[in-house]
Parts: sequence; C-alpha cells; structure tokens
Amino acid sequence: MQKIIVLILGTFFTTQAMFAQQIKAINKEVAEWTQAYQLDQSQQKIVKYLVEMKYFNFEELESMKSNDAELYERKRVNVERQTTMGIKSVLNEDQLLIYAQKLEQKRNILRQKIDEMKTRGAEKDAISKAILELKTLQ
Repeated sequence: MQKIIVLILGTFFTTQAMFAQQIKAINKEVAEWTQAYQLDQSQQKIVKYLVEMKYFNFEELESMKSNDAELYERKRVNVERQTTMGIKSVLNEDQLLIYAQKLEQKRNILRQKIDEMKTRGAEKDAISKAILELKTLQ
C-alpha cells in the first residue's frame, strides 16, 4: 500500500514539475515576442493563447516521436509554422516591418549554415533538416 502511495505522489510531483516548466517556457516565449515587437495587452493575450496551443499540440505529438521521428518532425515544424503565422496575423504594420527584418536575418543565418554544411560534406539528412528548419521561418 505504501508503495502505491509513494508511486502516486511521485507521479503527481513529476507532473507538477513538468507543468511548471511548461508554464515557464510559455511565459518566456510570450515575453520574447512582447519585447521584440512591443506587443500591446490585447496582442499579448492572443500570443499567449497561440503559444499555449503550440505547447498543447507538442504534447499531443510526443507519442509519435518514438514511432515515426520523421513524421513527428514534420508535424512539429507545421505546428511552429502555424503558431508563427497566427502571431504574425496580430501584428500591426510597424511590427510587420520588424518581423520582415528579423525573418530576413534568420534566413541569411540559416542559408550560411546550410552552405557550411554542404562545404563540409554533411549528409543529405542533416541538410534536409536544416532546410526544413528554414521553412519554419516563413
């Protein structure tokens, strides 16, 4: 009986710790978006909802990770892309200019990374993964 109670309590505390980490990650991401684009309160609420949904979807995909890593990665990238597009839709004209500048910077960095990988003779899978990462920045 004591073993069952210890097991239940252990599971409870582990779940609570994971939940606290997730909340921390969500809040950090919302803060990053807020700082980068000077979001107002209504934008922050929408961004927080979208980021929460992203993490919820990531949890749903987690079971797929060990069964089909390639499908998992494609779906994860798609969730990231959808979240970014949702957030982009709430940005005003000035914020969209900042977004475009940041996007171009990220694309240039990833292009350089891909070029370096090709120069070093990296495997096709690694390059494909880098390209997939680049596509998430759309």
